[in-house]
Amino acid sequence: MTQEIKKTKKKSTQKENVIQEESKAEKPTKPAELKYGPPVSFPYQRVWSRCILILGVLLIVWYNSRQAKEVSLAKQKDVLVSRTQNVDCSVDYRDELEKYPGCVPEKCGRVVTDKLVSTTEVDVLLKLAKGGLDLAGSDGGASILDLHSGALSKGEGFINIYKQPAAKKLFNNMDLAIYRYGS
Repeated sequence: MTQEIKKTKKKSTQKENVIQEESKAEKPTKPAELKYGPPVSFPYQRVWSRCILILGVLLIVWYNSRQAKEVSLAKQKDVLVSRTQNVDCSVDYRDELEKYPGCVPEKCGRVVTDKLVSTTEVDVLLKLAKGGLDLAGSDGGASILDLHSGALSKGEGFINIYKQPAAKKLFNNMDLAIYRYGS
């Protein structure tokens, strides 16, 4: 019985093979349609096409960045005595103007100047700040120095910096006069 089953299986597979061959012979084979265009025609085509695409994107970004719509009030390389720009006041500010006339400025704007503090004054102020903060040492995050009141954060509290002997050597009358003039 098993031999008969084997023979019938063999015959059925032979018939299937014959049918497949006939169907292949009947249909003319036409070339398969390419889904993404023609095959690669020169070496490294993918690399070159990606490079051209990247260069195109960079060119577009560069071209659009040249057409800046911002107008700068002052550039870093400019040395200005004074340059101003008027700005519309906010609604809240206008309400305060009506509530308290004469207490607040009536114009809103921006001012840029390089002559507010001279370079020698900046050097003196920086020396005062660094020297004062060298005497600090708070347990928390930032150290605080208030030259108006003399408050300096030290440990968990504040001390009066003007009562410290090291501060008397650090702060002289000339430096403090520059500080008072600038503030």
